[in-house]
Amino acid sequence: MSLPEGEVTLSAGAAEDEISTPAWLPPELIELFERVWRELPAFPDRRTAGNVWSRHVHPWSRRTLEALPLPTRQLNGRACFERRAFLEYGFRRIVDAPSVRGGRAA
Repeated sequence: MSLPEGEVTLSAGAAEDEISTPAWLPPELIELFERVWRELPAFPDRRTAGNVWSRHVHPWSRRTLEALPLPTRQLNGRACFERRAFLEYGFRRIVDAPSVRGGRAA
């Protein structure tokens, strides 16, 4: 069954593969954001998201991702994130993390 030509329209967010980095992202993280963006599918499941994030940024297990306050979609029985929401949440945590000075107290 095919749809009539006039009824198929693309929404404003149809260019999902186009990378647009968040304005709040520091310049030193832009390249990393783009690299992770290119490797993730549009709707990664927890295992895929955890593997890609761990390979490029820092270790995050799929079990940790279960607790993230992100909207998910059930696709083929798997909880999948939207790529943009997942990356913005992860990089926001990096930007907001406090800088801690290590070493012995004098």
